[in-house]
Amino acid sequence: MKGFKKYQELLKLDFRGVQKKLECKPGKINRISARVNFASCFQGVQVNDFSLETMNGYNGLFQVFLMYSAFEGFIQLFPEVNRYEVEKSFTNYKYQEISEQILNLDKKGKFLNTLMDQLDPKAKRNKERISKFQSKELSTPLPVAAAIRHIFAHGKLTPNANDANPKKVGKICVLLSNLMKKIMDTEFEKKIDSFYDEIKSKAKKKKTI
Repeated sequence: MKGFKKYQELLKLDFRGVQKKLECKPGKINRISARVNFASCFQGVQVNDFSLETMNGYNGLFQVFLMYSAFEGFIQLFPEVNRYEVEKSFTNYKYQEISEQILNLDKKGKFLNTLMDQLDPKAKRNKERISKFQSKELSTPLPVAAAIRHIFAHGKLTPNANDANPKKVGKICVLLSNLMKKIMDTEFEKKIDSFYDEIKSKAKKKKTI
């Protein structure tokens, strides 16, 4: 996760000051960073007797599951951000472009309809957002990632469900994982940079006293 090395550098200079700025204990940030790194480094699993296309789909779903799990923890570092409307706080990302690519990959709605069918009835808000995503009323694909994470975790999602194309499902998952990684890298580094010089300056002054 970009900015993590700077974060570690600042912790050595002013442990309490950094913790106060982030309003979060270092242990939690370490766990989030480890999850992000694991999800980013995930290369897939190897299974006999499955086609390459099917495994591309499964590995894509698995990576979204890992990345969104990290993303959920990451959002907690930003109390002001509504986890259901991340795009309203983190605005400078290609939500519209990625949404259009996903809808083009799933033109018949086979995969997205599966998500709608398999989501827990209690997940009304996520269902509503995916429905708006399909009708192009909502221009962020993050609700799709949330649905994949929760359904896949419960063992109810395969890349060829409802005759979906597993190769295209894999491509959808790559788009989602890359978007979440970009947001986490950029926003964490930005947050650290917002007080990096201040902490460094204070540390220098203490040395000269």
